[in-house]
Amino acid sequence: MVLSISVETVRPHLRLRRPRLFSHVRREVNEVLPVDGREVVEWMQKCAAMNHIMSPWFNDYSNAGGFIEGMSNDGWYPGVFTTSYQVFARQTGDAVARDGYVRVDNRYGEEVARVPPFQRAFFDRLRGLVIETDLYSVQHNTLLAEIRKKAPLPFRGELRLGAIEVAKVGWLSLPGVFRANFLRPTRRIRMRVSYEAAMPGVLRVEVYDNGELVESGSIESDAGRVSTIVTVESDRLISRKPDIVVSYDGAEAGATLYEVRPLVPVSLPL
Repeated sequence: MVLSISVETVRPHLRLRRPRLFSHVRREVNEVLPVDGREVVEWMQKCAAMNHIMSPWFNDYSNAGGFIEGMSNDGWYPGVFTTSYQVFARQTGDAVARDGYVRVDNRYGEEVARVPPFQRAFFDRLRGLVIETDLYSVQHNTLLAEIRKKAPLPFRGELRLGAIEVAKVGWLSLPGVFRANFLRPTRRIRMRVSYEAAMPGVLRVEVYDNGELVESGSIESDAGRVSTIVTVESDRLISRKPDIVVSYDGAEAGATLYEVRPLVPVSLPL
């Protein structure tokens, strides 16, 4: 299986709204919520900044026809929750470091997944997402999101993929998650991905079929308005409705995604 990406910079300047810089948001949070050593500590400030960064992502994803809910908080206490998932009270930060995974439960406290820290980690057939950004002795900063409805392809609009700071890794962006709807199964997908970025970074594209990763690829990208052609060739049939994940890592500014369009085969609106 092969996934290849070719990049062409269309314009060096930007015209769409940009995701906010994490450091700017963090500074604003620190001013509103200063550490006092009793009620407010630093992990709260970072989780608050991550919640601010996620807000445009939620709004833009809804405009694209999907629906995401989520939050950032301490995964020990008070925990993070969505309608279907929770990370709550099972592991301290030291336990996560020792175990090498974060346990995700359903609403009844039954285990759903074990996902690695310091990564953008999907679970439950791409219905859930965890990004574990920091581990302390007891607390751990956890972003938990539930993708209640995947945005359909073709996509054309504005989806701001803000970036958050992850310990040991650097900047990871929030992802664009899309569902294709082909007429029949295929071994070859060719699509156009267009976006704007204020800083150089790394474009990543992943293709999932029935919740399993088929192939992934990445390429370094300059700042500016960029158009890419992504080609996936598989030695097995990909079903009619694969999921396409697009992200832009390594840059604090993230990126604004404005087109993901399958060229071969054509994806029909869901």
